[in-house]
Amino acid sequence: AVAGSGEAEISPAVDQLVELVAEVLCREELLARLLKVQELDVVDPEGAIHLLRALLRRYSSQGSTAHGAEGASASHTTQQEPEHVWAHYTEASALAALRGYLTAASAKDCSVMVTMQALAPAP
Repeated sequence: AVAGSGEAEISPAVDQLVELVAEVLCREELLARLLKVQELDVVDPEGAIHLLRALLRRYSSQGSTAHGAEGASASHTTQQEPEHVWAHYTEASALAALRGYLTAASAKDCSVMVTMQALAPAP
């Protein structure tokens, strides 16, 4: 047996397999649906952090007025976020944007697993 002689026989089979998997992925619209989920991110990682901090400040300021100074320490951040971040987001839209970011981040780290099974020969 010549070393590497099986590669020429395997290559067309691998090419056919790749074509078949690509056709199935396109036909089933898996990649299109995955892309729609990935597009839920409208704020990017840095924007998500700013929104989260703005929400935490808002919640801690509500808590500090109700519970005195206890909530004040929770609003401290090491960086100053731009004031405009919270300006065009309501609480509900900020939570929706964060939810979209987290969902999209999960979809961006998605893998597609393909399993194959031999069929019994036709009678």
